[in-house]
Amino acid sequence: MKILLLSFVLSVAMTGLLACSDGATANDPTAPGPLMRPGEQCLSCHRAGGQAGEKPWTAAGTVFDGAGASSTGVAGAVIEITGADGKVESLTTNEVGNFYTAAPIAKPMTLRIRHAGKSADMPIPLNADGACNACHSANDPIGGAAGRIRVP
Repeated sequence: MKILLLSFVLSVAMTGLLACSDGATANDPTAPGPLMRPGEQCLSCHRAGGQAGEKPWTAAGTVFDGAGASSTGVAGAVIEITGADGKVESLTTNEVGNFYTAAPIAKPMTLRIRHAGKSADMPIPLNADGACNACHSANDPIGGAAGRIRVP
C-alpha cells in the first residue's frame, strides 16, 4: 500500500514539474508546451511564483473564431500590443490559437488583432497585466469583455 501511495505521489509531483515543457500537440492540448490549454488563463502559471514561473510572460491568450467558441483556436492571427512607450510587440497565434510573450510592455497598452485582411482594436487601453484569457472567457467574461478574443 505504501509503495502504491508513493508511486501516486511521485507521478503527481512529476506532472507538476513537467508543466510547460515542449510536449503539447494539437491533439493533446492538456500536455505541456506552446499548444497547451487554449482559452485558459495563461498567466496564472506563467508568472513569478507560478507553476511555470521559470517562463514568466507579460501577455498571453488565445484567439478563437467566435465570442462563445470553446474549442476552435485560430492559427495565423496577429496580435499587436503597443506599449505606452510606443514599442510594438507583434505576436502570431500558433495552430491552437495561442500567443504569448515575455517582452516588457509599458502600460497602459493598446491591442489590435489582424486576420484575413481585417483588423479590430480593443476598445480601451489596458493598464493591467496581459492575462488576456482572464477577462476574455467563453462562459464568464469580466471587465466588459465581450467573450473570447476573436478574429475580426
